[in-house]
Amino acid sequence: AVVEAGTGAPPPGADAPVGHLTTMARAEWAAARDALLAHHPANAAALDDVETALFCVCLEDFAPADTQQTCDELLYGDRGNRWFDKAVSFVVFADGRAGINVEHCELDGTTILSFVDALLTTPAEEHSRLSGARPQGPPALSPITFHLDDALRDQVHSAAAAFAQYGADTATRTVAFDDFGATTAKSLGVSPDAFVQLAYQLAHQRAKGHLGATYESIATRQWRRGRTEAMRVVTPEIVAFVAAMEDPATDPETRRAALRTAAAAHVTRAQQCQAGDAPEQHLWELELIQRRRGPELGLTEQPALYRSPGWLTLRDDYLSTSSAPSTHIQYFGFGSTSSRCIGVAYVLLPDRFHLYLSTPAPVADRMHAFADHLRTAVRELRELLTTG
Repeated sequence: AVVEAGTGAPPPGADAPVGHLTTMARAEWAAARDALLAHHPANAAALDDVETALFCVCLEDFAPADTQQTCDELLYGDRGNRWFDKAVSFVVFADGRAGINVEHCELDGTTILSFVDALLTTPAEEHSRLSGARPQGPPALSPITFHLDDALRDQVHSAAAAFAQYGADTATRTVAFDDFGATTAKSLGVSPDAFVQLAYQLAHQRAKGHLGATYESIATRQWRRGRTEAMRVVTPEIVAFVAAMEDPATDPETRRAALRTAAAAHVTRAQQCQAGDAPEQHLWELELIQRRRGPELGLTEQPALYRSPGWLTLRDDYLSTSSAPSTHIQYFGFGSTSSRCIGVAYVLLPDRFHLYLSTPAPVADRMHAFADHLRTAVRELRELLTTG
């Protein structure tokens, strides 16, 4: 056990890990951080140690039971052993399995994938040689101590309880296709991403009885400081495709034609997003500027666009999707974006297709129905294109 020098007592705050505070909404965590700084001068140095570190390493003393639990622990596991405000945290479990938790404000998946690929495509010895690293022996370890008063300690405990409840209120599921991947879709003459996005729409129609606004993250990295654009997946061509698939009177040739037309429209729209020719992120930022700075800019009333049925429907996601195409990633995940949204995080590689789904617990049954229908949809589309 670590004790404070000269006291023989546990370090202050040992019974209330401060990392729990980083699970709170950002404004609340910022206020708690200010309270830490105001309470004791040593807290400034402790925060500086954590916040100036390149990354955090979270060593867990347990091993998750299976892949599903591993994914869940990486998404919202805590036990006070996380600093969710850190850009990159490596989480290592007792059995050696590991993953990364990322703070998303200034980092996107493409950056993390490049980082992971750079780490794992080169042996550790070669990394050491290229960096000029020299053995320096075991590092000196010392605890980082935070000093808390009763109010801060109570806030840590309440934050821990609220985050545990968040985890309990989130339903998740992993789905693995180990006999289908990007190579299969390409052999059928269809863009792999278009294939799976069409399968999502068909599965959603069957799970919920209707289509709904679907977000897909498209990287805009060709632009300086480019991050992502919001691609809206449901095109008129996709509506026609789903209708054809759901109409028993539609013949296979008509369905194939509708599928290929919808896939081509999907590719075109993705290319437009990559080129910066999609408007949503720009319009959204203008909305946020008006909310934050409207009075000083003379815009005291929200522009009518942002109250229009079209904008509100567009922004109300039923599916929020994003991919992480790296051979070094088995699964990745994120939380859903609304009370009825399914988060669809997918790894589509040449020989496999893995997904991690998340949604609020009250609509878990629809997420599981979506997962089951997705298996059927992938098989149907594959057979449809194979026979044509």
